[in-house]
Formats: sequence, structure tokens, C-alpha cells
Amino acid sequence: MSNFNYKSLSYEDREAIHDNLAATTIKHISAFPDLFKPLPFNPAANPSQKLEDVHLKPAPSTIKEIHDLADTANAPLAQAARETLKREAAYVNAARFMLNRGENITSVTTHMNIADVALFQEGWIETIEQDNWQERNGLGISRGVTTIEAFGMAASEVVQKMGHVFLSFPRTSTIRNVRIDPALVESNNRSWHREVNHWLGVPLPPVTRLGRGKMLHLAWEGKTPAVTYGDDHKPESMVLGNISKGTIGIVKHGPVQPVVIYEGGDEPVVEIGALTSVRNREDANRVQNWQRETLAGLIGISVEKITVE
Repeated sequence: MSNFNYKSLSYEDREAIHDNLAATTIKHISAFPDLFKPLPFNPAANPSQKLEDVHLKPAPSTIKEIHDLADTANAPLAQAARETLKREAAYVNAARFMLNRGENITSVTTHMNIADVALFQEGWIETIEQDNWQERNGLGISRGVTTIEAFGMAASEVVQKMGHVFLSFPRTSTIRNVRIDPALVESNNRSWHREVNHWLGVPLPPVTRLGRGKMLHLAWEGKTPAVTYGDDHKPESMVLGNISKGTIGIVKHGPVQPVVIYEGGDEPVVEIGALTSVRNREDANRVQNWQRETLAGLIGISVEKITVE
């Protein structure tokens, strides 16, 4: 299939695509009104809104700046991620060893709100203490994030402060239901896969503490779950997203780090599973079943109440 002809899009076409994407992010803005607000279409001011670009390079920053941004965004969850990673010293040491010998690791995370995977990434960067940390870290996000403002700029450009950012159209019913040309979605996502694989394959400079391995952070279902609440406002059931064939194609080239994030209790919880391999659909189902079981235990419901669409 040929690449999409972006030159065929007028300014009005691009603005309409932005507005359709923005309609899918209203619920996330409403959940965190003090942090997020709608961002109008203005690619001159917000370069991440350019549809041609699927790969955003790191923006200048420091460990202190991203720490402070994470705490401002959601201090309890940011601290929970840091504390879990510090507590799981055996995992961190194993990850260091793998990175030191040049392996890439992908953290695959359940996705309860729009910022949680980025907050886990910030905790990882602080804990692993890498040289050249921006070049070593990548984050996959939905293009919908380009329609949200945070800290006075596009939220998609805030996360560039932590490393490389890769923009996709998640293959969800929400995206399918908005008026965006399927050919554009398909072309964007093929470019996304090419850029991620290229980044993972480019060697880093050898003069570092941790060799040449990289860490890619993904909400691998590409969506937040559908949750049904009871009269007591506690979750009664949950439907997780399906993991796409393309995502399995990305994560199969190195160790996978399963992560579960849950904020529905008194305090946010971040759980880390054992480093493992995901080579095919069966492996992905095995990891997702661990995530289902972990979520069920945190919520206090049976694992049968947490299903996959």
C-alpha cells in the first residue's frame, strides 16, 4: 500500500482531523481539569500537530525538571512509580544487565489515565540513573495527546522532555468512530512502526555506564479500559483492550517488562511483573492474564470480571 498523500490535505482538512481527535480526549481533560485543557489547532506553535511527523525528538530538559513536572501532574502516582522501582532492586539490576549487553526492553503497561505511562517512564529514568537518558528512552502515545494542553504547551511536547516520542492512531473503536480517513490512519501507523524499529536499532555512543540498550514505554492496549461501577462507586467489571498484531511485532525483539498501574483505591499502586519474552499472540495473552489477575487483586473482584475485548 502506498503512503498517504499528505499534500492532498488542506488546512481545513487538517483542522477537522484535529477537532475529531479532540472529541476523543474530552473525557481525559474533564478528569484532570487543573492539569489539562483543550489545545486549538496551530501546528506553527505546536509542531507535534503536524500529521506528517510520527517521531518527535527529545527536547532539552533535566532530571530535576521532569521530576517536578511529574509531581505537579500527579504526585501520588509519580511517587508510587519511583518507590516501586526502588523497591524492586532485583528487577532494576536485571534490567541494567540486559541494557548493558545491548538489549532493548519494552515496558507494557495497563492504562488507566492519559498520563500514567509517562509517569512510570519518569520514575524509570530517575531510578535507572542512565547516562544519555533521553536517547535511551522512548514513549508511544496517541495522536489525541496533541490536542491537549499541559503546562502551557502541547502535552505531546511536554513528554519530549523525557526522550523520543512516537505518535500513532490507536486501533480502538473510539478512533474508528470519528471521521478520519482510514488510509491516513494506516499510513501513519506503518510509519510509526518503521520509526520505532529504526530508533531501537540505532546504536548509542559506547562511552556510557549502561551500554547501548534502550527502553520503550507503551500502553500496549492503546486505550483506557471500559469500567462498570456499582452503586458504591467501586469497579464491578473491566474490559481491557486487545493487543494489536503490530504491537506484538514491536515488542517481540527484546525482553518485555509487564506493568500494572491502578489508582482506584486509597493510594495509587504500581506493580511490576517478571521480565519475559513476547514472541506471539499466546505470549501476549499470558502477560495480559498476569495483568488481569493483578488488577483483580488490587480492585477486589474476581479475575473473570476483567475481560479482554
